[in-house]
Amino acid sequence: MSRTLAQARADRRQLSRELVEAERQRHRQKLAELAREAKRAREERARQLEEARAACHANAERAKLEAADAYKEAVRLAALARVAHRQAARDACALSKAHVRSEARAKIEHARAEAQAERAFRLEIASIDRANRDRDRERAGKVPLAARRRERRQESDEAVEVNLEPELHALWRKVKRQIKGSPLMSRTEAFRAYAEEHAGERFAAHTDNLETELSRAQWEQEPGGDTGADLGPWQTEPGDYPGADLLAPW
Repeated sequence: MSRTLAQARADRRQLSRELVEAERQRHRQKLAELAREAKRAREERARQLEEARAACHANAERAKLEAADAYKEAVRLAALARVAHRQAARDACALSKAHVRSEARAKIEHARAEAQAERAFRLEIASIDRANRDRDRERAGKVPLAARRRERRQESDEAVEVNLEPELHALWRKVKRQIKGSPLMSRTEAFRAYAEEHAGERFAAHTDNLETELSRAQWEQEPGGDTGADLGPWQTEPGDYPGADLLAPW
């Protein structure tokens, strides 16, 4: 009986030790499992951190490239806008110059037409007066027929200018004193021959006359300038504008 009790006690102690050892084993396994999970968590964290760093680097490079492309596009658009603005400014300037030239040309042509009409009118008056004087002289018998013919051949400056094209007026006013008629050629015909022989001089005189008329038109458009609207082109006082003597009818 005592032996059985001792055996039981021994068995109980053995069982207790086994239970304790089993608990310790389970505890060690649990710790090992937790250690493995912590290691896996650290490795996962390191992997995720590496992926995050790689993603950040890739995003930074992509943002850098996108910023460079956006800057290039902005520069390109700015250059196009600058070119467009400059072209618009050039077009506006050209349009303004064309408008000024058109107005100046219209004024020049108007003044020229009025001057031409006035010269023609005065030439007609002078022709009537000359015809009246010739008739009176013929009646009085004072002027021989040959002298009257020579007088008709020697056309006046105004008569020659009326017979000429506008582009020849400048050269005529320059050389009219040296153009003489002859029994075979009137002054108009003599001057036309002179103009054909001196084409360069004709072009230069015409160009100078156009520049003078354009300067006058621009001067008239300036603030405070006298446009001469109340006076005809032959009534303007000499020296009122540049080249006024070139537009005077005589």
